[in-house]
This record gives sequence, C-alpha cells and structure tokens, in this order.
Amino acid sequence: MNSSSGRAAPSAIQSIAHGIMPLLVGIVSLGMGSSLLFTLIGIRLTSQGVAAWVTGALGSAYFAGFLVGAFLARGAIKRLGHVRGFIAFTALSSIATAAHALVNALCIWGALRVLMGLCLAGTFVVSESWVQFKTTNATRGRTFALYAIAASGGFAIGPLLVNLADPMTDDLFVLASMLFLAAFLPLALSRMSEPAMDEIRRASLRDLLHTVPIAVIGVFAAGLILSSFAALGPVFANQIGMSAGMTSVFVAAMSFGGIIMQYPIGVLSDRLNRQLLIIILGVGSVLASVVAMKIGNASIPLLVGLSFLHGSACQPVYGVSVALANDVMGPQRFVATSASLLLVNGIGTSLGPTAASLAIDLTGPRGLFLFFAVVLGGLSFLAAMAHLFGWGQLSTQDKFVNVPLNVCSCSAPTLDPRVARSQKIFP
Repeated sequence: MNSSSGRAAPSAIQSIAHGIMPLLVGIVSLGMGSSLLFTLIGIRLTSQGVAAWVTGALGSAYFAGFLVGAFLARGAIKRLGHVRGFIAFTALSSIATAAHALVNALCIWGALRVLMGLCLAGTFVVSESWVQFKTTNATRGRTFALYAIAASGGFAIGPLLVNLADPMTDDLFVLASMLFLAAFLPLALSRMSEPAMDEIRRASLRDLLHTVPIAVIGVFAAGLILSSFAALGPVFANQIGMSAGMTSVFVAAMSFGGIIMQYPIGVLSDRLNRQLLIIILGVGSVLASVVAMKIGNASIPLLVGLSFLHGSACQPVYGVSVALANDVMGPQRFVATSASLLLVNGIGTSLGPTAASLAIDLTGPRGLFLFFAVVLGGLSFLAAMAHLFGWGQLSTQDKFVNVPLNVCSCSAPTLDPRVARSQKIFP
C-alpha cells in the first residue's frame, strides 16, 4: 500500500493503459467511422442496382490504397511525427468521406476509396508503432490487446450506426466524417508524448523474414482468415440453411470471441513463449474448424459456439505475432516493423476471400472451414519448427529493456508559436 495515499500503487499495465488512453479512444472513433462507411457504401450501391463486380472493384481499390499507405507510412511518420501524422491521416479520411456525399460518380468513389485505404493504413502504422513505444517486452502482449479491443470494438459498433438515418440520404456520410474528425481530438487535447524521430530506423520485409519469420507468417495468416470469414461467413451460413437471424449471430459470435479473449491471450503472451502460444492458438482453431466441418448443419447452436471459439483462438494471432516481431526488432525499428507487418496483413486480407471461395467452390460450404484448417495448421507447423530450432527468438546478447519513451519529438516545437521562425527544427 502507498503510505501517503492509502491506495495501492498502479501496476505497470495500468500506468501504460492510462498513458495511451487518448490514442485508444481515438482508435474507437476511427473504427466506428471506417466500418460505418464500409457498410453504408455497400447498402447504397446495392440499393442503386450497381453490379456486384463494381462493388468488388471499389473494395479492391480500398485495399490497393491500404497497401500503398502501409508502404509509404514510415516516411510520412519520420517527416511529420506521430501526433501530426495521426491528425493528417484522420483529417484526410474525414475529407474523403465527406466527398462521397458531394460526388456520386463511381470513378470518383474509386479514387476516394484508394485515398481512404492509404489514410487508414497510415493511421494504423502510426497508432500500432506508438503503442509499441509506450510498452515493454514484459507488457507488450497485454498493451497491444487493449489496442486490439479498442479497434475491434469500434469496427463492431460502426455498422449499427446505419440505423440512425436513411442510408439513401447523405446524413450518414456526415456522421462518418465527424467520427474521423473526432478520432484525433483526444490526442489534440492531451499531453500524450510521442517518440523522438531519431529513434526511427529502416527494417525491410526481408529483414523481418530473416529475423522473425513466424511473426510475418502469423499476420499473413490472420489476414487470410479474418477477411475470408467476414466475406464468406454469411455465404457458408446461407448455404447450410441458417435463417437470416442465426446468420447474424453466427458471424457476430466470431467477432465477440476475438474481442473477449484478446486481453486474456495478451496476458498469456506476456507469460509464455509467444511462438509457443501461436502454436496453441493455431491448433485450437484447427480443432474448431475440423469439428465445424464434421457437424455441418446438424447443430446450429454448436456451430455458433464453434464460431465463438474459432474467433477466440484466431483473432489474437495478429496481436501475438506483432508483439513477437517487436520483441526481436527493437524500439528503433517499431515504425518500420509496424508498416511491414500491416503490408503483409493487407496482402493476406486481399487474398483471403478469393482463396476461400475457391475452397467452397471445390468442396461445398464446408470448404470455408477446410481453408481455415489448412492455413492455421500450416501456421502451427511452421511455428513448431521455429520454436524447435530457435528461429526468431531473443538470444541473451540480443535482449534489451525497452523503456517507454516520455520525450517529445522534434516536431513538437513546430506547433508552438513561441518558437522563432528562424530556429532550425530539422537538420
């Protein structure tokens, strides 16, 4: 107990959570705006009788922008810093969202979707690398779990906001734009410090593959699985005869499983070997997938439970993989590591629905869970090999203590009017 206050001293994770709370609140608002816009665009295009391939092309435009944004984000952050980078990306997202209401031309919407993908990728690189700077190896799993819960929660709430107004009016575009603007207000009104720019160094995808291959494979597998379930989970449910209501429950069960289990898995990842935990999560998802394949439509409630278990095991794989990579790469490469991992995850996300749909076409609706079992079984096997042979493990001479940074970057003075115009901020 603290003798001066009579209260117990806050734990390390409580202190870290308090320190990144403005960022977490912003990420919730960002997720709500993004998922609301996704849902709204789909509803508008369908109601207007737009061909399905056009809707798919707009989705592809978003992912193309996302990949470009992940590739360019490191340079933008090095130039702007984390605070101004976050504000710039979210402000551009707000402008692009509002532009959807001003112009109804599909070609313009395609360009706006590219810009939205680029901005959201940049925002995620800023936020994920910032979280890494604020934590240590001992609390990295739990800290990133808090971030993942905030992001997942925002993305889960966003589609529900469609019910607040008529989707055929522009009101919901305005609401989504406001949510993007609101995302940077907690940071603008707080004193949350940002990492110094001299801490940013290069780390290519080749470096990551050489140093910590399982982290790269893990985020790729997570992209494959989560995007394919989001796109084809309702298709699977419809093909086995689920009602519309049970389909929504089946799809939501996976999301809730991931949200609920993010933090407990994060705690385990800070106490166990992270590669060993990836093996356990992969095997758990494989078992759930195999059982789902066996029972088919024999027990719908059991399928919903398996969806929950599948989400509980596979959704935290991304966070554990990110923590593993940053453990090994070190604080000077947090930004570059986050950018490379998001790039790989984006590639997996874009490929997942196509690959899973081929499995469904070849084997029927159960092909979706067959796809899950193959991907996660392969991840578990490779992680077991890495664990056995010591790939991507911290050796004694490579271990470091990452002290959360509380220093302001050199970009902070440029926001202060007391700094003389003649003062040189950047070399």
